[in-house]
Amino acid sequence: MSEPSFFSNYKAQPRSRRLDRFASPQKIIQLLEKLLNKIKPELINYVSLDNIEKNNYEMLVHILQRGANYLRSGSKSKSNSKSDKLPNSLLLAIVNTMSEILAKESHSRISFRTFTDNYLRILSCPNDIKEWLEVGEITLFEALQLKRLSAENLAVSLDQASMVRTNLFLECRKEKWIIQRLRYEVDIKLGKTGSIENPIENPIKTSASIVEENPSLSIDREVSINTNSFFSEQLYSMIEIINSINFEELEKSEQEVLLNSIDNVVLQLQKIIKKRQKIITKNKTETPNLGFL
Repeated sequence: MSEPSFFSNYKAQPRSRRLDRFASPQKIIQLLEKLLNKIKPELINYVSLDNIEKNNYEMLVHILQRGANYLRSGSKSKSNSKSDKLPNSLLLAIVNTMSEILAKESHSRISFRTFTDNYLRILSCPNDIKEWLEVGEITLFEALQLKRLSAENLAVSLDQASMVRTNLFLECRKEKWIIQRLRYEVDIKLGKTGSIENPIENPIKTSASIVEENPSLSIDREVSINTNSFFSEQLYSMIEIINSINFEELEKSEQEVLLNSIDNVVLQLQKIIKKRQKIITKNKTETPNLGFL
């Protein structure tokens, strides 16, 4: 079968992988243990701490997810059946405590939302993916993509699903696939993509898929990248590169140049949009409304 035309012509280079010490099951558990130690006196009145540890911290994960939903909905989210006994005051206290832990541990690199929406999902990964994460053989994004290749989604046995993930992971490393290519190949395995010869016709990206591919991004409004857009390749590349940069590691002069460059791009785009809006408004004013005829 021939190589997909879009990706064979795609010029973006694969992002160099940096070790993310937070993309580790053991590190996630350590952070949850720190949280438990701080909130134990208040939490013990509502939740059995023994059950939290025995069930792979599932109850605590649900509490944190409820906290994220609570913040996302502007304090209007409905309670989760597994954590509905917690009053909102305690829920917010847990959110604040976890946020403080993350700020200290990650030097403010990982937010509460990013940790809850992405890193916590590591705990529900199959053992093979957890092992790859633990030794730094795989990134968080790669793990979350390969996690989609579950026995249930593939309608195969656990061993067969593990083999599918292993083979795709090895091919990803051998071919040095970029982020979008891995996601595309997983989509093919799950039968969720269009023609192989015309992958550019796939549905547009939404904020959910962008965040899934780039866990350090926090997008609070609906965003989409049209794959037919002239700038689609540049946009994907920018997300890749920006996501690989630790802003705090840059020199002051590099930070200023980068921020000024981004500001200039945004400013030019705003000028173009404003100019187009003026033209549209002018045309509407000059064209009489003949709807009464």
